[in-house]
Order: sequence, then structure tokens, then C-alpha cells
Amino acid sequence: MFKFLKRLVRKEANKNLDTSNYKTKIKNFSLEHDQIVGVNIDDVIIKIPYIDIVRISIMVYEEDLLPQPIWTVQTIKDIIDIPNELNNTDKLFFEVLNKKIEGYNSVQTQAEILKAMNCTHNSLFHIWQRHDADKIFKSI
Repeated sequence: MFKFLKRLVRKEANKNLDTSNYKTKIKNFSLEHDQIVGVNIDDVIIKIPYIDIVRISIMVYEEDLLPQPIWTVQTIKDIIDIPNELNNTDKLFFEVLNKKIEGYNSVQTQAEILKAMNCTHNSLFHIWQRHDADKIFKSI
């Protein structure tokens, strides 16, 4: 009963959090040899070269009764949010990035992905970051 009430209160508190209108949210994307090409909600094309990716995270939003994971890909100058339900999302995060990003294909990364996908409340999981990510973010 306590869990139900907690969820109800959390859901009410997040009513104003509209995840459908973020400029970083991608409505579709394609995978090219050297980059991700996404189209955001304003039809702006955002290109993310694999080599420029600094951090990958999963944000879990509690919408309705099912949590909605959104993958966040971050470079020094761009961020894109890819909803888990888009086509090719699994191919990008489980096949392509395993080959394109050094250190992504690891037990630690896979464990964080599993932890995020099993989450039932609003949370942020840093799945992978480049070895020099902290230094890069401090310099921005």
C-alpha cells in the first residue's frame, strides 16, 4: 500500500514534467558508418560522430504505470535523447556502439544497462563515459 501511495504522489509531482517537448529529444534517427544522425521534434538534424561521444546515460521517467527509459548521448557540444521505443535503438546501444566506442562493450556497461532497464522510478544511470570525460566536463 505504501508503494502505491508513494507512486501516486510521485506521479502527481511529475505531472508538469513533459518529456515530449525537449529540443534534445529525437523523434527518429539513422545509423551511419561514422555517426548517429537524429531528427529532433523541430525537424532539426543533429549529427553525433561516434568518436565525439563523451557520455551515455539512461534516464528513466515514470509515465503512467510503466517507466519509460530514454537514452542520452552526450558530446562536448550536443546532447540527444533517444526514447527506447524508437526503431534501431537496440541495434545502436547493443551492437553499433559495442564496435565503435572503446570500453563500451564491457561487463560494467551491461550491468548498468540491466540495472536501468529494471528501474521502476525516476532515475539517472551513467552507462558509459570516456576515460577523459570528467576532465572535459570541468573545462566546459
